[in-house]
Amino acid sequence: MVAEEVLDLYTMNSVEFKIKNNIGDFIVNDYLYSENKKNISPKIVSIVNEEISPIPPIHQKEDEELLRERGYLEFPNFLSKPEVEELKNHLCNHAGYNAHVVRNSDKVLRNISGDYPFNTLGYSGDVMLESSLVLKKMTDPYILSLVASYLECFPTLYNLSSWWHFFNSEKYPTQKIHRDHDDFKFLAFFVYLTDVDEKTGPTVYYPGSHKDNNSTDAYNTPAPSHSKPTLLTGKAGTAFLADTFALHHGLPLEEGSRLVCWWRYGLYLNAIHYTDGADEYKLDKNKLFSNIPSTEHNNYLLRSIIKETGTYAS
Repeated sequence: MVAEEVLDLYTMNSVEFKIKNNIGDFIVNDYLYSENKKNISPKIVSIVNEEISPIPPIHQKEDEELLRERGYLEFPNFLSKPEVEELKNHLCNHAGYNAHVVRNSDKVLRNISGDYPFNTLGYSGDVMLESSLVLKKMTDPYILSLVASYLECFPTLYNLSSWWHFFNSEKYPTQKIHRDHDDFKFLAFFVYLTDVDEKTGPTVYYPGSHKDNNSTDAYNTPAPSHSKPTLLTGKAGTAFLADTFALHHGLPLEEGSRLVCWWRYGLYLNAIHYTDGADEYKLDKNKLFSNIPSTEHNNYLLRSIIKETGTYAS
């Protein structure tokens, strides 16, 4: 999808329409530099806060302070062992693509087999949405409280996916140091569905680099001198909330395999939402709200996946 088509799609939703008309036609990747982030982000936040009321915080202040300082926060045992198995089984019953997002793949669906030739198999977001567990966890009140405080407005879910990495001599692009350039403010929430140690492909995160004033090209970034890398390891069920504008990368596997899922919260339905194809992930409203409460805020958060458009409240 080209930039002009993305801008046209913004008119489909009132928040994005107001952003386009009050701030101007812009593409996120062209404006994600420190000065523009500083100037534009508060304007978007103001528009969102006029559209949807803030939620009262219920999280621990210490968690927010740690998130703001380091750029990430760990949640051991976010999923119980039965929940991990439930979600793994759900995903493994579906075919996937040879990239962590569909747009980067060859668009051919494949099943995991002993002779699978690639180092990655990714499941599209619509597969994730079929899981009632995922829907409940995406709307977890404590996580949303933290995210809303960090963003300074109630968030929008703009993407979700899940993928395997396998031991392979070929290096996957996200295993190079990079920044994500998704939005003016955003957070990724990812959950390990397998045990992850230093040999099975942990995410490497550079604490504090989310506060850097410069923004280099996504995949042409040297390791910073001011931040020591941290390996984000953990048992299956461990989760992390992270500002992935920070420098980070996956560590190539030395053995075994890794399964991870993630969903991302931003200020609005940004360009990445469309270019990654997340605008195609839809779920019947009745089915969606048979698993989670049909509140004003859940309707807003998940508005892009609800088949009925233009309605936030129940």
